Amino acid sequence: MVSFRAAFLRVLCILIIGLVLVALLLDVAVFNFFRSQALTAATNFTGTNATFVRTQASLHSPTAPAPATTAGWGHAEREKARQAFDAAHMRFKGAAKASFRLPLSDTDITVVNGVATHAWWSRVASGAWEPQTFRVFNQELRPGMVYVGFGEWVGVTGLFAAQRVKKAILMDADPRAYEELRANVKLNQASLSNRMETDPRCISSSRGKVKMHGNGGSGSSIVSQAWTTGMPEFEVDCLPLSELLAEYGVTTETDHVFVKIDTEGAESLILPSLREWVEASKKKPTIFLSMHNKANPDQRKAIVAVLNLFPFYAVLPGRTSDVDLGPEADKGECKAGVALHPNPHGNRFLESALCSWCDYLVTTDATRANVVCPAEQKAGYRSGNVSALPVKLNVALMPNVWISLSLCLDSVTTFPGKKDRDYAGAALEATKFWVSLNTAKVIVTVVTEDDGFEARVVIKELRSAGAKIRRVQPDSTLGCVTSSQVMRMYAFEFPLILPEDIVVTSDVDAFPLSPKVLEPLNKSSYRVWVWQYIYSEKTGTTFPMSMIGMRARLWKTSVGIRTAEEWATFLPNTTYSSNRLKDIWGLDQIIVTRTLLANKLCSVNNPRLWRIVGLNPHAWNDGTICFHGQSEHAHTGNGGRYWRHLGNLEDPHEVANTIRKSFAAGVN
Repeated sequence: MVSFRAAFLRVLCILIIGLVLVALLLDVAVFNFFRSQALTAATNFTGTNATFVRTQASLHSPTAPAPATTAGWGHAEREKARQAFDAAHMRFKGAAKASFRLPLSDTDITVVNGVATHAWWSRVASGAWEPQTFRVFNQELRPGMVYVGFGEWVGVTGLFAAQRVKKAILMDADPRAYEELRANVKLNQASLSNRMETDPRCISSSRGKVKMHGNGGSGSSIVSQAWTTGMPEFEVDCLPLSELLAEYGVTTETDHVFVKIDTEGAESLILPSLREWVEASKKKPTIFLSMHNKANPDQRKAIVAVLNLFPFYAVLPGRTSDVDLGPEADKGECKAGVALHPNPHGNRFLESALCSWCDYLVTTDATRANVVCPAEQKAGYRSGNVSALPVKLNVALMPNVWISLSLCLDSVTTFPGKKDRDYAGAALEATKFWVSLNTAKVIVTVVTEDDGFEARVVIKELRSAGAKIRRVQPDSTLGCVTSSQVMRMYAFEFPLILPEDIVVTSDVDAFPLSPKVLEPLNKSSYRVWVWQYIYSEKTGTTFPMSMIGMRARLWKTSVGIRTAEEWATFLPNTTYSSNRLKDIWGLDQIIVTRTLLANKLCSVNNPRLWRIVGLNPHAWNDGTICFHGQSEHAHTGNGGRYWRHLGNLEDPHEVANTIRKSFAAGVN
């Protein structure tokens, strides 16, 4: 009897354990079933034009119909889409919540216990996780800024940023991470005055879908990394940063944007795509970049080009030290910020010295660094006495030099000795030579009535060679050819050219032979540089446009915006009426020469030159503000050494090839 009872109890226990196991399995199955149904419901919810894909929760898939009344998504559409997303994703409903205070913050945040556990958040709050990141954020983020975070994961940096800025856009394309990010943002939105926006897309050079590997952790990436092996693969939607900002009503005309890039290797794709946006921004952004050992030689070159656009920087060591970061590498001396260092000539960053595991901070504004990280905290950081950095981009510190060329696309000149030249071919070769010097940028003003000019081969070749293109319509009075000559003086209108940049006019058929051609610009005390000054003083002819340099703001205030009728008044011969201006070869030289003499920017000791431009001679000492180019600064035909002007019948490509061969042979 006893043995039977014992056997019965053993069987009963086994049955109970089996039932418990079955119940647990059923519970998991039911949970997954309803979770999949919820996700499916989120995939195509009714009542909006949005399309949510399981892998992306995309707010605006390129294949989905856009709202009928707008080219992008407005606030109402985004909120409706997010509400549907939140209703479908129930993983954190009822989840445990806890409050923490992030380092260098005076505000508590509330977060869920998810992939980022509360134990991990405690570690963050203790200051053990990326302390340098919080020091950078504490120093650089300020009221009025817009924060854009790429690779936000669960929102740790975005939740800090939202405490300091007027708007924070938090992005993560991993759908599982985005779900937790959304949950954390919702918990803190009211306490942070609804400053946060979340977006499940990624940033790239163009709109489109890309493959991503991720599992909700902090290592998800759109590039292949060792740690992404075996992670689920899915598609995500990307778009250019400029388009994203436009959707959120952010403009760099008025907004200072702080960009954080922590994308587990995708920075090798993202940062190069930002170059034109950075150059075109009226208010230059601040960029905080994390490197993750994933950049090929071309990408490293492009990353360096972007970093060198900024006059101030900081380098913060990462998990390993693969290159010598130099004496500037952050050592934590500044307890609430980081020391900035000057990059006055835009050449501090080199491809060979670009780190694989570190952070870079680049900015144009050192105001906060001088306050948060005072000089006494930098002792040992740099050798010698350390003084406060200039707080803004300094005139003498880091101007860009622009070579301003111009080209008429609609017609060829009929002026004697000029009509047979290949000006388009010359413009291409001149651009290549200027760019190869690595000391100047090139802007080519193309004058044309053709709205489809971008499709022309010469435009594509010029862009490929490194030129920036500015298109203007020909003036009806001047015609295309003369308009193109005059318009190179107005390069300051191009948005990439800053007021303190130096604009040097040149001819498209003038080829530089040596970097020494721009050496006069090293004398920054001058306001004007006239390369062929001695030629004009001797001959009494107007200053040749190859080459004349001034800062962009001075071009603007001295040349100004004038009409053909006003230009006609510059001419001493009253037989020239405004409708005859297009018949004058060298109208631009007359305009700029008269401007320099009349505004007392330059003088010349030859009465004939004053009279040519309709002024009474009154020479004065301009030696401190106007650079007088001597014979060595003229073109080679006039005894110069550093640049060459094409002759009437010379083929620009043949001449360029001859020059390159002489360079290769070591002959200058």
